[in-house]
Amino acid sequence: MSLQITQESNKFYLTGELNSQTTESFIDRFEYNIGNQNNIIINIDNLNEIDKFGIEAIKNLRNFALKYNKKFSIIGRGARDIYDHFNYFNVA
Repeated sequence: MSLQITQESNKFYLTGELNSQTTESFIDRFEYNIGNQNNIIINIDNLNEIDKFGIEAIKNLRNFALKYNKKFSIIGRGARDIYDHFNYFNVA
């Protein structure tokens, strides 16, 4: 399955897989949107797979958003690995 991204205002809904095959288009889409919006919200309810490349892509986009003082949020119940990864680094 591929990755589908739908948008409603500043909210983006991911469906499918965020992995080594889909991260390049994911990063391209969001670097453009982060540059043009002050607040980006990514909903991952419909993600059914995320690998280490997907987590790295989200981490890079978060850093990109922070660099330009943009708000970047991930919401939803999909892909627990994302939450585990970021909570691990936020504990320190």
